[in-house]
Amino acid sequence: MKTLKLSALLTLFFLVASFSQQAATSKTNKLEDDEFQVKFRIQIGAYENHVPYDKVETMRKLGEVKVVKQDGRAYYYSKPYATEQAATSNLGHYINVGFEDAHEVVELEDSFVSLADYHKILAKDDEDPEKKSVIRIYKH
Repeated sequence: MKTLKLSALLTLFFLVASFSQQAATSKTNKLEDDEFQVKFRIQIGAYENHVPYDKVETMRKLGEVKVVKQDGRAYYYSKPYATEQAATSNLGHYINVGFEDAHEVVELEDSFVSLADYHKILAKDDEDPEKKSVIRIYKH
């Protein structure tokens, strides 16, 4: 009977330890992923003074609109998309609901760049010899 209780206790201990380790690992990985993640968005508007009432109502219906105040303007961005293709395919929706100047942007570390500038950054990184992998072979 003591053996049965001891084995049940050990099993419980290992299960709890396993769940604790898994939760800590997934939390750490999520923080790392979120910290450096590229997010594709649609800039749906930028206003210097007040936002027209009809635009405010439309943004409320859209939900998940991110507002960034910078340089005396308020910039309004759509929800994040995981891929460039997803953002590009949804651009027409934002234009159709009344945001004629909507365009794709990329959020990199809390700053926003146009899609064209993002591609230039990627191309520049590919050309940078410091960023390319180097394989060294050492003879003993």
